[in-house]
Amino acid sequence: MTLREFELLQGYAEQLAGGEEVVLRIVIGDLCPRPPVLQMLSEFFARYPNTRLHLEYEAVGGPLERLIDDNADLVFHRAEPSDPRFEQIKLSTTAMVPVVAPGFLPFAWTKKVTPEHMRPFTQCVIRDTARRPSPENFFLIDGAHQCSVPDQMMKKELILHRLAWGHLPAWLIEDELRDGRLISIAGPNFPGREENLAAVRRRQHLHGPVAEALWLHLKGWRLTRARRGPNNWRAVTRRSDVVDGCPVTRALIRRTKCRGIEVAQCLVKNRFAPIFRFRFVPREQTGVGSGTWPWCGSSLDQ
Repeated sequence: MTLREFELLQGYAEQLAGGEEVVLRIVIGDLCPRPPVLQMLSEFFARYPNTRLHLEYEAVGGPLERLIDDNADLVFHRAEPSDPRFEQIKLSTTAMVPVVAPGFLPFAWTKKVTPEHMRPFTQCVIRDTARRPSPENFFLIDGAHQCSVPDQMMKKELILHRLAWGHLPAWLIEDELRDGRLISIAGPNFPGREENLAAVRRRQHLHGPVAEALWLHLKGWRLTRARRGPNNWRAVTRRSDVVDGCPVTRALIRRTKCRGIEVAQCLVKNRFAPIFRFRFVPREQTGVGSGTWPWCGSSLDQ
């Protein structure tokens, strides 16, 4: 054993003796906007270099199943406020918008179109990664042909290329709705719905000091309006949580084991930049509920 290996082993033993977790297992769900969450994790884990971030992606029922099976310490996914097994921090509200690409339908869309009219067309759905899938029906039309994809980005691409139609989160398609590459078909027969996104963990579970620090960090995590315009927002944390100028990108990638190319691309492409801007999605473009500020935790009517 070399001196360096001995020092690493000694540090590992001291970390265990102090109760600090060696690894923290976090799951990002399919509805979660990745850039602001990855930015937050970058800043947080830069302060805990001895705790490795084990990051994975799950869809539909997969994130909460990981919590139930004790295969995750924290997940970012849709909230389950009625389940007493979980404690949650609400982070945002997002609308799920039914959309098609121009030219996908052979008839003019009106609000009188029913699910029966849409049955002949392929509906794109997210593949449930849970080993015990939930019986809950997420916008499925009985008898319609379906194609399943692993994540929201792949689903968006299929819909853009007129291979299917389906529901997508408003924060993912604001540009496409604005420039007409996608058309909302929300109406009385296709109301969509609003989802509450949250950080979720097991309630009756022993959490280590790093997990507790992350939970407290999330309670103080918020978005604030930028001064340069009414439609700009940026992600901020408490001043004490920001690591100014810290080269954390490579360190976090080394500590991360991620599943899914989209998560890996987001880790590298966004470089965990400290400021992210968000634009308002008007209700007229989504057709679902009220207009929303993506990932700001609020809902606004125009």
